[in-house]
Amino acid sequence: QVKMKEQYLIDQMTERYMIDLREVAAQYADQQIDLAKMESEVQELKTKLGKIGEVNLSSIEEYDAYVKLVAGNSKVAKGYVAYFGDIYLTNPQLLPDFDVVTMVHLCEFFFPNTASVEYGGVDDRGLLDIFTAKTRPGGHILFYTQSISFDKARPIVAQWEREAPVTRVGDFKTLAVYQKR
Repeated sequence: QVKMKEQYLIDQMTERYMIDLREVAAQYADQQIDLAKMESEVQELKTKLGKIGEVNLSSIEEYDAYVKLVAGNSKVAKGYVAYFGDIYLTNPQLLPDFDVVTMVHLCEFFFPNTASVEYGGVDDRGLLDIFTAKTRPGGHILFYTQSISFDKARPIVAQWEREAPVTRVGDFKTLAVYQKR
């Protein structure tokens, strides 16, 4: 039974991390282990992971659908670029300038830990400011007013409208349309 568990751990380490546990164990064979310190470190890491929060698995499905779409259509691939990742971790320096930004999911995925120091993200207003700054003058920023969280987004958008260099130019069906000045 113990040998089976040992082999299972070896196989898991090899599969997940591409390391041979026997080789790594040999490196540490002569070292003293401070079990209390190790348990403390494990608890600290668990706490940090807990603050990071859940992974949005639906983004994986969206990414797969996008890849299938652009793989067979070069015109779509050239004119439609999608960003896949945790949008709250967006690095503005890596973004291009945009003609159109759709903020259709504003406030739908933010969790309190998103803007924490450990996670390193921004909140929804910070996200909106990043994409506003990266929108070209004359470009448009759209909001889906029937979003499941637009009730949370509405006050953020209202404050942003007062403070940002934008003008509301109208509505199209369920979209609120703004233009950057």
